[in-house]
Amino acid sequence: ERTVVITDRARTEVNAYLEARTDDAPALFVSFSPGRAGRRLSVRGAEAVCERLGATNQVTKLHPHRFRHTAGTIVQEELGDPRLTADYLGHHGLGSVAGYTEVSRSRRAEAGDALTRRGM
Repeated sequence: ERTVVITDRARTEVNAYLEARTDDAPALFVSFSPGRAGRRLSVRGAEAVCERLGATNQVTKLHPHRFRHTAGTIVQEELGDPRLTADYLGHHGLGSVAGYTEVSRSRRAEAGDALTRRGM
């Protein structure tokens, strides 16, 4: 069992989603597709939801794992603590954090500015 930390806004949205559901399935995310309604949402089902959301919002290459990358990047950029980022993402080692974080262009520019200030 693992505890997942979510924001107050996410908690509000999840509660609204659960109140709107008419099934009693124990899974948080369930399928509404014919023949699968009320069953646990499959990986492919989650990918299909992301594809539809992406198409609706003109976002290409939207997939569930992208949300994980984004969360890891935000936690790392805001807090600058690789150990916290790894823990937040459920990883045991720091090596895997690099795969879930991205260095933004602005952070790269800041690194260059820091070197310039030091006369390098």
